Amino acid sequence: MKKRIWTANETFAAEIDIAHFGPKPLKNVKPAWSITYENGRTFASGRLSTVTIPVDNAVTLGRIEVPLTKVKSARKFVLTITVDGFSNDWDFWVYPVEVQTDVRSDIIVANRLDDKTVKVLNNGGKVLLLPAAGTVRGDRYGKVPPGFSSIFWNTAWTKRQAPHTLGILCNPVHRALAGFPTEYHSNWQWWDLVTKSQIMILNNFPAEVRPIVQVIDDWFTNRRLALVFEAKVNGGRLIVCGIDLHSNLEKRPVARQLRHSLLSYMNSSAFNPARSINLNVVQNLLK
Repeated sequence: MKKRIWTANETFAAEIDIAHFGPKPLKNVKPAWSITYENGRTFASGRLSTVTIPVDNAVTLGRIEVPLTKVKSARKFVLTITVDGFSNDWDFWVYPVEVQTDVRSDIIVANRLDDKTVKVLNNGGKVLLLPAAGTVRGDRYGKVPPGFSSIFWNTAWTKRQAPHTLGILCNPVHRALAGFPTEYHSNWQWWDLVTKSQIMILNNFPAEVRPIVQVIDDWFTNRRLALVFEAKVNGGRLIVCGIDLHSNLEKRPVARQLRHSLLSYMNSSAFNPARSINLNVVQNLLK
């Protein structure tokens, strides 16, 4: 398959090739395929044409095409190919074409912690803060460069060559992620989000404040890093997200879905951050 991210108005397509380096050809085998939900339930399945597979590389077995119009909510799927008792699998994700990303009247989405935003918090309101590009502070090492791949060894050896981090860590059952299928760790659906983000350094935050989405730092610097966190501030309720959830959403289904998931959480009675922090602690994150 040419991509891992699909939308429900597309037809999933994949070319199936095999590399076989066994002692002899596999005669008259009938490859099978299945697409399953993450829980193992079958979404679609079938068989390819009977074929004799020579000892060779990149032998084409056939093509799979499956319409995705029946997918009504964001889901992770697994494509599995089985040949002669052996199998391999690949994850992919399907997202709705349209989800609710507008803001209700009791929530404001802001890109700066200005007087208007602070006033909303002071009045007990709800704020989704998406810091404007370039406004998240760094530390003595500078800003933390976003990177999807993990660092090679450590920043001391690489003279702080990017990337500096080791993926993300989150709680998949947190209500803020209820509309965003994810494991507790990085997977391919996080690529667009992580590469279009500003990583926040929470070293000065109370230890009790745990990010909704944490970034794992290089062990050499071992900072508390976050992409998303929540807190009560001045009586109001705040989520700060360093991921770009506003640019080109019509072309970024993953970002669109995460924005939808966060706003749905903020619209619910479940949005009640357990920890309070001082306003100046949040302000110090930003230029």
